[in-house]
Amino acid sequence: AFDELKNALAIYRSIGDDFGTAVTYLNINYYQGFFCDQATIMKELDLALQQARKLGNPYHMFKVLFRRAWTYASNGQYEVSQHDFTEALNIANQNGFRELAASCIGSLGVLAFFRGEFAESKDGCAEGDRHAQAGRGLHHGDLHAESEARLTWVVRGPPGPMRRARVRAAR
Repeated sequence: AFDELKNALAIYRSIGDDFGTAVTYLNINYYQGFFCDQATIMKELDLALQQARKLGNPYHMFKVLFRRAWTYASNGQYEVSQHDFTEALNIANQNGFRELAASCIGSLGVLAFFRGEFAESKDGCAEGDRHAQAGRGLHHGDLHAESEARLTWVVRGPPGPMRRARVRAAR
């Protein structure tokens, strides 16, 4: 699959297809998330963001920023993650992507949890859930379930294996 993605990228670049290039960079990153080291993943995400900015498609920029924010958060780089989530939220708000905005708000709540800001985390996740309930869009049910799970995670703690890893890391 990776070779096919690289071939697709080469083809899109050779014909000057900016959208195909942008989407392929993001797909390469999704693939590499399972098989590559963090430095490679971040390099590809940076390339995906450069291409998304060049393309100027707000939905694609949101997707890349959101993915990049979560990747930085999982690597403990919370300031960059906060910046990317905030930029993605601004894009969502400016373009009427209410459901995406709700996901961003809830994700900022989880990011606060990672930083140990527990009251802010609970408030942020609850705010994301309120936005999800108000969205009533195509994915409303899924988004509401996602935001409820995020709020539960923050209030009760992460699921089993993740909780154990965080407890070990805190020792």
